[in-house]
This record gives sequence, C-alpha cells and structure tokens, in this order.
Amino acid sequence: MGFLNGLMLLGALGALVPLLIHLLERRRVLRLDFPSLRFLRELNRRQMRRLRWQRLLLLILRMALVALVAFALARPTLLGALAALFPEDAPRAVALLVDNSASMALQTEAGTLRELALARAGAVLDQLGEQDEVFLYAVGTEAADLGGGPLPPALARELLANWSAGEGATCLRAALAVAMADLATRPQPRRELYLISDFAAATMDTAALPTAGDLRAFALPVAGEPPPNAGLVDLRLPVRPVLPGQPFRLGVQAAARGAADVEPFPVELELEGEHRGSASLAPAPDLPAWRELQVSLTTEGPVAGLWRKKRDRYALDDELPFTLDVLPRLQVLLLTPPAQAAPAGARSAGRLGLAEHLARALDPYGGAQPEALSLRLASRPLERLGSGDLAGLNLVVLAGGASLDATRAELLADFVAAGGGLVICPDEAGLADLARHLLPRLEGPRSLERVEGAEDRLGELDPAHPAFADFAEEHRRVLGGQPIWKVFRTRPGARAVLARLESGRPALLAWPHGQGRVRLFLFEAGPEGGELPYSSMFLPLMQELAQEAAGAGPAARALVDEPLSWPLDSLPAEDVRLQVLAPDDRLLPVRLDTASLPPRAVLERTDRAGFYRLQERGPAGVRELGLRAVQAPPAEGLLRPLPADSLPAALGLPRLVVVEPARELAAALHAGRYGKEIAAPLLLLAASLMALELWLGRGEPAPRRD
Repeated sequence: MGFLNGLMLLGALGALVPLLIHLLERRRVLRLDFPSLRFLRELNRRQMRRLRWQRLLLLILRMALVALVAFALARPTLLGALAALFPEDAPRAVALLVDNSASMALQTEAGTLRELALARAGAVLDQLGEQDEVFLYAVGTEAADLGGGPLPPALARELLANWSAGEGATCLRAALAVAMADLATRPQPRRELYLISDFAAATMDTAALPTAGDLRAFALPVAGEPPPNAGLVDLRLPVRPVLPGQPFRLGVQAAARGAADVEPFPVELELEGEHRGSASLAPAPDLPAWRELQVSLTTEGPVAGLWRKKRDRYALDDELPFTLDVLPRLQVLLLTPPAQAAPAGARSAGRLGLAEHLARALDPYGGAQPEALSLRLASRPLERLGSGDLAGLNLVVLAGGASLDATRAELLADFVAAGGGLVICPDEAGLADLARHLLPRLEGPRSLERVEGAEDRLGELDPAHPAFADFAEEHRRVLGGQPIWKVFRTRPGARAVLARLESGRPALLAWPHGQGRVRLFLFEAGPEGGELPYSSMFLPLMQELAQEAAGAGPAARALVDEPLSWPLDSLPAEDVRLQVLAPDDRLLPVRLDTASLPPRAVLERTDRAGFYRLQERGPAGVRELGLRAVQAPPAEGLLRPLPADSLPAALGLPRLVVVEPARELAAALHAGRYGKEIAAPLLLLAASLMALELWLGRGEPAPRRD
C-alpha cells in the first residue's frame, strides 16, 4: 500500500481527542450505601455494565471516524491481490520499452526472444483502454521513440506489427531515464512503465535515473536460461600492411556458452567470395579457442573477408566480416633537417648525415624502385612540410627534429591519429623542439635530453614484437655489437619498450596515437651517434620497423551502432553525391568532414552487420570509393540473463515489479498495477460509522452527578 498525500496521515492523531474527552469525564465520587436501596443494587449494576460497553463502543467509533477521514485524505493506494477489489478507470500514460539488441535474435523453442518480447508488448497493450496513451521505444544503445511522442494503443500495435530488428548492444538504464523523463511531462494521474527484455547483460550501464515518484514500473523478462551457443567473437588481422604476393596470417576466435563439452566444428575463410581454407575449433565454456591460416593476395585495393561457421540458434555470431586494404607499396615520406654544418665533436669529417643514412636504408636502390621493393620513398625538408604532403602516405620518418614548430607538429599528430605511422629518429639539435612541440601532441613523453658522456651498445630486442619477429639470433647478435655514442633519456611511462641498451636504458619506445602508431629512437641512429648505420643490419632494421610502424591502416571492422568513415582524395563535385550502400541494399546518406586531414565521408550510425560500400553517384555513373565491415557485438550471443531478484537493484528501481514469463500477464498486471485508490470507499465507510455513532448515541444518558 502507498499514499499519494502521506502528510495527511498526521490527522490520524485527532483520533486521540475523543479518548482524552472520555478520560477527563471520569471522576471519582464518594460511595454511600443506603439500606433501602440494597435490593436495587444488582439491577443498577447490570444497567451500568451495559452503559459502560455502549460508551466504549461509541468511543471506538468516534476514534475510528477521525482516523478514517485522515486516512482517506492521505489518498491510499492498494497493490497486490487486494487491488482487484477496487476497480478504477482513470487514464494512464504508459511507456513501453522493448529490447531491440542483438541478443534478442536468439532462437528458442517458442520462437526468437524478439518475437516473444513483441508478443508480451502486445499483451500489455491489450490491457489499455482508448483513453490511455503510449510511448513506444526500441531499446538499443539508445531509446528510439518509434512514435515521436505519445500514441493511442491502436497505433502502437501497428508499430509493433512493423518492427525492425536491431543488431547492436543495449543500455537499459539509459533508456529508462529517457522514458521516465517523457512520462513526467504527461498530465495523466497514473503513469506506468514496462521494460520487456531478456535482461542479458555483462554489465549494466550507469546512467542516472530521474526520481520515480508515483511511477509504477514493471520488468517483463521474456525467457529463462538461454540455450547453448557457440560463436565467432574475435579475429586477428595483420599488424603490417598487406602487400601483393606477401604471405600474412589471419586468425579467428570462437567462444561458447552453456555446454560443458562443445563438439569441434569447422570454420571457413573466404576472401572476395573465394574459399581460402578451413580450420576446426572446439571452445570450452569461458575458454575461447583460436585458429590461424596463412594466405596471400595478388590483387590490390580493398578486399572483403569473411569467417563462417555452421548456423545455430544465434545466427549473428556465425559470420565474422572484415576488410583488408592490399597496398601496391608503402608510401613513405622522409622529413630531413635543415642544412647545417657538422656538429662539433664529429668523429670524422665527410660522413653522410642521419637523413642520408635513413634514405639509403629505406630506399637502397636510390629511386630505381624495382617491383620487389615494398617501399616508395619521397623526401622533403621539414621546414617545407605542408598538409598536402601527407595525403596518401602510410608512414612518415622524421630525421632530426630541429626547426619543428607547433603548426607542423599538429600536422604530424593529425596524420598519426588518422591511421598513419611515424618513426622519430632524433638528433641532438632537435631534442628541444621534439619535446616542446611534437611529443606532447602525440601523447608521448614530455622530456627528452642527452645523457652526457654515455657510450653504450644496442642490446636486448623484444623477439616477440612483430618488428623483430623475423630476426634470427644471429641478426640480434650483430645489432647488439654496434657501439652507440649519443644516448637520449626520457621517462617511458606506460609506453612499450621494444629495445634496450646493454646498460638497461630504453632504446626504442612504441605507443599508439589515435588509429596510428609512433616509434621513437632514444639514441642517435646516424653516424654521429654510433656505428649502427654502417652495420649490415641497419637496412633490414629500418625496413622491418617501417612496415611494422605503418601498420595495416585504420581499423578494418566496426561494431553495429558505431560510425564509419572513409578518407577522400578530394571533395566531390557539385553534380556528384556520396552515399553508402548498406548490407540490405539501402542507400544511406553521409556527412562530409572537411575539417579533418584528409577530408572524410562519415556515416553517423550503422544498424546491422555486413559490408558497407561508399559510392560516388553522378552523371558518369556509380564508382566505389571504399569498403568497411561491421560486426554485431560478439558478446551478445554469450550473455546470460540477470536473476529476476537482482533486477530492481541493477536497474536502480527499488519498487520494480518483476513479472516472470510463467505468470499469466493480465492477472499479474491487474494485481500489481498502480491506481487502486481507496479514498472514496474509506469516506463511505466513515459516513457509515458516523450514522452508527449517531444512532447509538441518541439515548446515551447524561453524566451522573452523584
């Protein structure tokens, strides 16, 4: 039971007034016995006993009358089975939230969870009258108001009949906050909220909820423990750029739920619709399994890939789409320092500088560019760097760093954030400019200085890192024998250390920035810093590091509900429009982001898994500009529902009423629904008590005056 005007309960204290009057009327009198009246004593005793009981009954009636009036003015409401005894017809404002996440696609014996949810939503609408109004929400990562505001129940039923399935994750509390705020604006005295879901969540979102007030909230789970499921949940893409004819490895991970022993099942790999291999997987519950295949490609451009397994009760994790960009060659730009005299203390005159040695290592053919070479190198002085010089590049190698200013540092930081790679090879003259302008913008260390008088050797290389995975022990031994004369010092922090000097100092740092990668040498890699440039391993070191730092480009896949973007070589002409072809053949509009470098076409939101193709449509026809893969959230097929008794706490609604699937919905809602006010019956009962009190008190004798 609840009270809409609980302050009026203080009026129940008025029930003490008749009791106080009764107590004040009681007086002690002197008792005298008259012999002549002794025969009337017994008759008088019986009459006084009857009067005492009558007065006590009148006292109780008067106290109950005052208490009932105060109780009725407090507007009590009944919940539970007793509520059915007091019908009411006041209009309601109802929020109906139906989970539309990917996990609702799970197939049960009675149909998909989404079909069961829509059936329960229809049963709720059947309980409403024409005077009621409904907010209908499809709940995913946000609450989509399907009607754009309150609807009559009949129109809400039409929207349920034309439901569009979603494939993303879900945020239940955020959706509750939206629905509760919308209900708070309605004038109806009765407000109800129904959340229909499988309540499958690894963690509950923490959106703040408005005050519930007199809102009545119901949770309607659609199923119990889900059936077993095995699905493809993750993949491993190449960490280096994919080049024609070069082998690379692709991996896939499978996970299982609900079965103690999962029978091994095959997974197949397709590239551009062609079968490229298969493997067997047998994941155990809470113990995912990986498999890899080695393949190569001869074509160039974007490639659509797909891992596939046999379909089961949850089809969304039986396919895992991805894309690969096959580059003809890596486009590399070497930024050289300004011309300057050899620094004091040079070990020998006439040596080439740092930039020249880096150029020879990256382009040993001096611009001849044979087909076997994986890099195409261009050079530009750092002080002449402009935004157009970074278009279409995969990697920038910065030699030195002197004369670097804030503008060019910002250009390089934006280039890396958009997916490019950056290898920084500092010299002593450029330390201050790197630390002041570039490294802070790259989320790198804030200090960089020379260690005076330090001479060291390049020692430990991380053999597990992709940059050095192909180096044999003999290769690492040759690198470790090279003396280093100029060592730089910084605080690595959380950044990875890929190589160390024999003294234990870091020699090569690595960290991500945006979608790109940064690699920073902590010694001078030119001839003024040691003998490394003359080593036979300097060329393979720079070649391997360049490919690893360039990476495989931006993320090759995204999740449903996330945005997609494509870099553009140039802005489209006025008579040309850009659109995205969705997996279900819809044409979706895109937004042009001209502030980024390079400009990008952005699709704000995806709603289903598959391949999305950016197309240019104009007088010349249709031309494809890019390909992106979108995957349904992998965890959605492996989640288990939250226990029913934990839902009120998890959703932040202590008064939430949970109606289990086994309960008959109409009876459960009728018993638990808000709105059974009993003020009017209580006032009628108070009037009846008043009439009884007047009838009993009509012959009450006056107080004795003995």
